[in-house]
Amino acid sequence: IDFETANRSRGSICSVGLAKVVDGRILETRSWIISPPDGGGFDAFNSALHGITAADTVDAPDWNSSLSEILDFIGDDTVLAHNAGFDIGALRDACDFAGLEWPVLNYTCTLVLARTMLDLPVYKLPWVTEALGIPPFDHHEAGADAQACALVAIALAESRGSNSVTDLLTAA
Repeated sequence: IDFETANRSRGSICSVGLAKVVDGRILETRSWIISPPDGGGFDAFNSALHGITAADTVDAPDWNSSLSEILDFIGDDTVLAHNAGFDIGALRDACDFAGLEWPVLNYTCTLVLARTMLDLPVYKLPWVTEALGIPPFDHHEAGADAQACALVAIALAESRGSNSVTDLLTAA
């Protein structure tokens, strides 16, 4: 999973990207723009990073309906994010702004896994993907980031002969 935000508030989610991995391959992807639940508007810095503006979110679904769709996509699967502290925190903050309870998710972080399993000068997603031979991608586009995160997890699992997230965590 990957979220992009409209401003400095983690709860200002304006885009989500999802990639489902089954048997070591990406089976399905989804991404869409979201009307941010925080009401804080868009910062120029954030818009420059991901290209999403307030005008792009005028007819976008709200957080409530987006969260429902996200949770349907996830089901009982383990959620992976590159810097899960940010992404899971963003999800929780968006729920707080929308007056929703936090969903219970089993999650882990490919950033932490990369730090444990690789020796790199920097562990940002583009650096990790390059080190693992994953093709370049449109960084800060939520769908592309989610797919890159999935490919990182797959590559790390393959490097250790792991067949599941649980096996990968044990190997790490």
